[in-house]
Amino acid sequence: MTRSQHAFTLIEMMIAIALGLAIVYMAFAGFRAASQSVTAVNRLSIENTLLRAGYHAAHEELDFWRMYDDPDDATRQQLRAPELPFQPFTAWTYAGGSGGTEADTGWERRNSLNFAPHHPRSWCRVNMTDTVKSDCRSGQYGMYSNRTAGASLNNFWNSSGYSGMNVAHLWYATQLHGLWDQIGTYGMMAYMPSNAIYGAYGDYVAWSTSPKTPDTNPTSILSIWLNPDAEHYPPFPAALGPDLDPWGFCNYDGYQMCVRGRYRVSYRTAFMVPNPNFGSGNLLHDSRREWEADYGGATSTDLPLLMERTSVPIGLLDGPDAGLVNDPGEKPETWPDAQVAVARVLKDARFVNLCRIRWTNPLTGAVQELSFSGFGTTLRGARQQRRSAAGGGWARWHGAGHASNDATLDN
Repeated sequence: MTRSQHAFTLIEMMIAIALGLAIVYMAFAGFRAASQSVTAVNRLSIENTLLRAGYHAAHEELDFWRMYDDPDDATRQQLRAPELPFQPFTAWTYAGGSGGTEADTGWERRNSLNFAPHHPRSWCRVNMTDTVKSDCRSGQYGMYSNRTAGASLNNFWNSSGYSGMNVAHLWYATQLHGLWDQIGTYGMMAYMPSNAIYGAYGDYVAWSTSPKTPDTNPTSILSIWLNPDAEHYPPFPAALGPDLDPWGFCNYDGYQMCVRGRYRVSYRTAFMVPNPNFGSGNLLHDSRREWEADYGGATSTDLPLLMERTSVPIGLLDGPDAGLVNDPGEKPETWPDAQVAVARVLKDARFVNLCRIRWTNPLTGAVQELSFSGFGTTLRGARQQRRSAAGGGWARWHGAGHASNDATLDN
């Protein structure tokens, strides 16, 4: 008896194998897509976590200024050098007037009268039409208010009898120059009233074109406030590079070089707190000069240079950009490199805090950045957070007039 046997034909085997391979491929593709989705979700989750951490770190910096001056680390207090924003006022030793409240020196020696609108010593007595080459033909305003008690005001129009004047009002000019000499341009504007006029008379020195040193030449009695090309005393090094010319306090403003308030000295140009990592030779220069910022005067390199000279980037995680004080530990190689930076500038009479969070993909090198502005502690508040005693640290405050209060950078 013949028994029939059934089996797969070659064609059926090939079809079965093909279908099986298709199913395996689809399953692998699905698994791979799911794996990539999980990886992308994890990467986005990490980036979002870093973004939130950077946001909080930026706002913490807005309140405590640790990128510019760390009270707990003496190696990160470069801005406490003379004429920089965190210099203690204990070094303030300039002379005041000859008597009364006009003789007060230092900052807030008499709090109740400090820039009190009703008090004559707080009034600015400057001729608003005087320019950088003023011949004082509208009057010798320097005999009423001056930074020098016995000022010599004889000018090049052959006036005489103005030598050794007994100037009555010295406090305003003394405060203006004292703050500028102590804590730079940004600091001076942070401490002066918002409606302050930036100009003060001194001894007259005849105009000359060289050398450019404002306390000697070239100058009129207002020139260190009005000459955009003048170096500020003490003279800065000449070899600072083409982008770091020793410009002065005043912008050109259509060549209307006259006395101004905060808005007019900052609506074309900007002033900033210098990045302490650029070295002492440049810090003094950066702290005093005006920076082209807009209004047709800024070039494609001016704004990036300004941001570079004031921003202090700090790495959020370990790696090439590590540096945050509260470091969370070793960073996996697949995690992004993240930085936080805060730039502090005075522009259009406003104190601007520009925060930037930047992260770099370790695989592709793609860079993304989030920028935003924020409110926080002023420079004056930051200075009062810090102890002036040797070793620094944070100042303790137990209430007004308490004997245990620490002396701050403002005392």
